[in-house]
Parts: sequence; structure tokens; C-alpha cells
Amino acid sequence: MMEAHHADAVIGSKMHKESKVNYPWIRRVYSWGYYLLLRVLFNLKTKDTQTGLKLFRAPVIKSVMEGVKTNGFAFDVEALSIISIFGGTIISAPIVVTFNRESFGRVGLKDVWNMLIDTLEIFWRLRIKKVYSNMEQLERR
Repeated sequence: MMEAHHADAVIGSKMHKESKVNYPWIRRVYSWGYYLLLRVLFNLKTKDTQTGLKLFRAPVIKSVMEGVKTNGFAFDVEALSIISIFGGTIISAPIVVTFNRESFGRVGLKDVWNMLIDTLEIFWRLRIKKVYSNMEQLERR
């Protein structure tokens, strides 16, 4: 997919039309809510940033990670936002998710709160302070 679409990043997405998912409704609510928040704050067109499966072109992720400040749940949102503002191509790939309490763990209100705080800090750096405007262009090849 990366080569076929000349993408800088390919991310697994529970919301991809070809994905096969089976997980609790509350997790679906969290996912959609966070997607809408990211769409409003960052204009990220990627629907699912929190699935753990991500593939990046090595030169792209090396240059992006120099600017990433977040080390919490939202570090990938920051990386994807940087790729996006520099005109990088991000595509989604279908995944298969079978819910299993041992592998999923619990997402509590504290986790949701911490992710919200991380996300707002990224917004502050990206849109208000514009700290990424000093970065070099993405290294693509």
C-alpha cells in the first residue's frame, strides 16, 4: 500500500471500510469522539490514529520525530499532524480486531483525560505557537 499510493505513512484503522472489528461500543464511542476532535483541531483526515499499527517511510519518521514533544498516548497524533502540515501523504489500511480483555486492557477516564491534555498541548504547539514551522521540510527519500 505504501508503494502503490506513494504514501509517507500507512496506518491501520478500525474505521476503514474493509476492517473487521469486534470491540465494545464504549470503545467505538471513544474512537469516534476522538476522531471528531482531531478533525476539528488539526483537520486530520485520518479517522483512526490510535490503532497501534503504523508504517512510516524511514526518512520521514526520522525527521518528524525530531519535532515530537509528546511522550504520552498522543505522540502518534503529533507525528501524523507534522507529516500532514508538511504535505505528507497518510493513508489508512484495513485491520482485523477481535476484542480480548487481556490484550485490550481498560481505558478509563484518567486515560481519556490524559489523552485530551496531550492533544490540547499538541494543538497549542501546532496552531498557536507554530513551533513546527521552524522544522526543515520532510525528508522523503
